[in-house]
Amino acid sequence: MLVDNGLLEDIDVINLMIIHTYSDHIGSLGTLVMYSYYTLKNIKYSYEKSS
Repeated sequence: MLVDNGLLEDIDVINLMIIHTYSDHIGSLGTLVMYSYYTLKNIKYSYEKSS
């Protein structure tokens, strides 16, 4: 849907905040990562663990 509708075409940065990992909330996260890596050709990871 995001790609088909061109919603990510002009996006340079994608910031995600994952507060819990229920499958219905992060089910498409892998697709977004693959799109960022192969299509945008720019992916950086940052991880902060909450206390």
